[in-house]
Amino acid sequence: MAAISLTFALLAPDTNIAKDFATGLVIHILLSIMAYSIFTLSVFQAVLLAKQEYMLKHHRTRGLIRSLPPLQIMEKLLFEMIWTGFILLTASLITGMLVFDDLFAQHLVHKTALSIIAWLLYVALLVGRHVMGWRSRKQFAGPSAALPF
Repeated sequence: MAAISLTFALLAPDTNIAKDFATGLVIHILLSIMAYSIFTLSVFQAVLLAKQEYMLKHHRTRGLIRSLPPLQIMEKLLFEMIWTGFILLTASLITGMLVFDDLFAQHLVHKTALSIIAWLLYVALLVGRHVMGWRSRKQFAGPSAALPF
């Protein structure tokens, strides 16, 4: 809703918000909101995928689990959302570099640092999946099977 409001405010010439903020700043805000919204949706997708996997492994296929697509499709959708969020976050960081003179100013340092950390974690996840073939949980045999990871 905030992204839609900012878009309309930017397009409407008579509003104060369009006069108060530079176009680059509004684009940066929109990209940031969209990136973190997509990441939030991907968290819900990951929880749903984990629940679906658990229910299938324990042979409980009633209710919602029955109506969901296969695990491969759910996982593919999850990583499509993560890629979309990652691209939007990258664009947000780039526009932030272009709009702000000092990204590490006192009022921006926490946002910048956390966004860069998030970006690096998503790089690790996406590279790990693409290059190293990371997938779902691995099943271990022997004494280590009791470990939760």
